[in-house]
Parts: sequence; C-alpha cells; structure tokens
Amino acid sequence: MMPYVLRELADIEDRENYLFDKFTFERVKGVPQQDNSGDCGVFTLKYIECHALGIPFTSSALCRKKIKAIRAKMACDIFHETKCKGPVTRSWAHLDAFDEPI
Repeated sequence: MMPYVLRELADIEDRENYLFDKFTFERVKGVPQQDNSGDCGVFTLKYIECHALGIPFTSSALCRKKIKAIRAKMACDIFHETKCKGPVTRSWAHLDAFDEPI
C-alpha cells in the first residue's frame, strides 16, 4: 500500500521516481510504541511530524499523559486545514513542546 500512497502524494513530475518494485522499509529501533490498542494513529502522525521536522521521535517527543489532548489537537488541526466545521479553535501551544517525558 505504501508505494501507491507515496506515488500518489508525489508531484506529478516526480511520480516516475516512485517505482513500485523498489519500495523497501526498515524498522527503526528505539522508537516509542503505544501500549494500548487505541493510540496508534496519534503515534503514527506524531512520528511523521517529527520525521518531517527532523526531530528524533524519542520518548520526549510524545507525552503519553496528554494523549487525549494531543488527539483532540490533531483533530482540530485537520478540521481547520480541510475547512470542515469542527470544534471551536483553541490554543494548543502547550502540546507542541517536545521536551516533556512520556
């Protein structure tokens, strides 16, 4: 599935660089994982965010104590970016800090 997603998300002129037969993946050691069955989406999106920003996804990148609030912030961000009618815009600045332990 990932080769198709990467190819579709690439700019049209770059799609030829995303061949299906050359796709590989690698598991990175030391990456925190959720300890329940409901937080995989938050962990996945936070990992992508850290990777995009060049920040290591370590135990300090995601505070498990604030997982509900982080999920709500992500939902509000998605609603805002897609111009959907969703929850009232709130200040989530305290959740963007990467220095709190898990």
